[in-house]
Amino acid sequence: MTELDLILERFEQYADRLIMDYRDMPQYGQLSAVRNTAKIEILQNSKAVLKRIINEVKK
Repeated sequence: MTELDLILERFEQYADRLIMDYRDMPQYGQLSAVRNTAKIEILQNSKAVLKRIINEVKK
């Protein structure tokens, strides 16, 4: 496992924990729910982008 793989793994673990936290957060109205949904989408997209970048660097 390379250092890049470790970075990706740690980031994915961190992002997954945050996603779980945002899903478990109480919703205080529609705006709060929209914000939490947006944060989850950003984290999921960030994981995918980082994975693509690392795979390109490793080639």
